[in-house]
Amino acid sequence: LGIDLGDTDNAPLLGRRFGEGLPRGTAALTLALADGRKVAVATRRPQRLAEVLGAVGVMPEVRRALPRDLEYLPEIDQRAESLFRVAGMDLPDLPFPLDALHESRAVFVAGDPPVGFVQLDEVDGNAHVQELAVLPSHMRQGLGSALLDAACECARTEGHSAITLTTYAEVAWNAPFYEARG
Repeated sequence: LGIDLGDTDNAPLLGRRFGEGLPRGTAALTLALADGRKVAVATRRPQRLAEVLGAVGVMPEVRRALPRDLEYLPEIDQRAESLFRVAGMDLPDLPFPLDALHESRAVFVAGDPPVGFVQLDEVDGNAHVQELAVLPSHMRQGLGSALLDAACECARTEGHSAITLTTYAEVAWNAPFYEARG
């Protein structure tokens, strides 16, 4: 039995008609069966289901971004930002600063193709998380924490004793996420 987080392109989705897609708020856990067939299961907690099934290593790999990864980041940014708009924040409609990624200290991505990223810069001599974004369909699976860990490790390696960021204190999920991680 093999298990993988991700899309359902090559596997039928249990309980859904062909082409129907994932129910809102769920992610796919794809199972490779002993007979070689694949089947996907829609779940709100894919990591938990994978643990119950005894799977290990199902979280997408967090790695330094490659040039080919950068084309995916504007969409990840836009889709993650949509949650703030739904929460009532009136954000300015600014173009994604793709050029700024080339000048960053580091950019880490989760998955191939990427489903999340963190951009690490230096501001006033301090390591600074410029942005952390995960596709809504992949949120609450530990990817944001893994990306933040990669940024913190990079900052430590570069000799920084702390890392800074700015966040929205009035958004119910945002500041608590960072507070819980110190």
